[in-house]
Parts: sequence; structure tokens; C-alpha cells
Amino acid sequence: DGKQNDDDVKLILLTLCHWMDSTSDNTSSSIKNPNGILAETLLDALKEGNESASEKICAIRKKTRDRKREIAEERRNKALKGMNAFGPMTGSSDASSASLRASSLTDNT
Repeated sequence: DGKQNDDDVKLILLTLCHWMDSTSDNTSSSIKNPNGILAETLLDALKEGNESASEKICAIRKKTRDRKREIAEERRNKALKGMNAFGPMTGSSDASSASLRASSLTDNT
């Protein structure tokens, strides 16, 4: 039970350091954290020669990268849906067939 608590505390400390590291230059959230580089340096130092800490730090960083990738994909999909709201995109098969239909109508008149 005591070992589990120690592991939990270590994981929380690593997560907090990672948060400080990842928010150090986050201008979009208005977070000003000059200690971010120190947190990153600490995490990198903890990884050296400590396989357990290295695995945990890498897992935390991977989880953050994966989440950022998800958020970027959601934003991209939302932007694409917004573009489709304006009608067919130039160069798309729908736009090409629509322009062909329009030109054939004007040729017949």
C-alpha cells in the first residue's frame, strides 16, 4: 500500500512537471510560465539512467502528443465542414460537373 502511494506521488510529480513544461510558451491560453524550461530539464535529467522514470515520462509525453493530434484533427474536420457549407469546392468532381452542366445550358440557348 505504501509503495502504491509512492508510485502515485511520483506519477503526479512527473505529470505536474510535464504540464509546466508544455505550458511554458502557451500563448493561446495566456499562461505565462517561465519555469517550463526548468521542468523540461528536470524531466530529461530524471530519464537518464532510470528506465522506470523514462517509461513514465515518455508515456506522459506521448499521451499529450496524441491528444494534441486529436484536437488538430477535430479542428481540421470542423474547418473542412465549414468550407463545404459554401458549396462544391473548385476542382472537385461536383464543381466540375456543375460547371459542365451550366456551360451546356448556355450553349443550347
